[in-house]
Amino acid sequence: ATTPEDVFDDRKAKATGFDLIYEARDLDLPQNERDGLTQARKSIDDTKARVKQSEARIDADLEPFIKKNYWTEAREQLRRQVGTLRFDLNTLAETQPKEAKKKALALKKE
Repeated sequence: ATTPEDVFDDRKAKATGFDLIYEARDLDLPQNERDGLTQARKSIDDTKARVKQSEARIDADLEPFIKKNYWTEAREQLRRQVGTLRFDLNTLAETQPKEAKKKALALKKE
């Protein structure tokens, strides 16, 4: 008895990063690719969206935590968002010409 085989076209899933779990285990890939850092830097539109999302989370989440004296939660939320912003601002600066890149990195430090 034979059974039919289903063939699926997973190119769309692969393009959206669905298979990252397998890349994380592939020791032939460089570490930054296995960690997903290279993939996160590919889309400038996604990077800009993450910057806006981090800004919104800082604006919306920190003040309520501080008012409730949830210092640990406020600190951790700030640490998470600043880490994301640092990564994304570096990514955006890399897309700029040399002079603009220097200015962007100086503003980031400020």
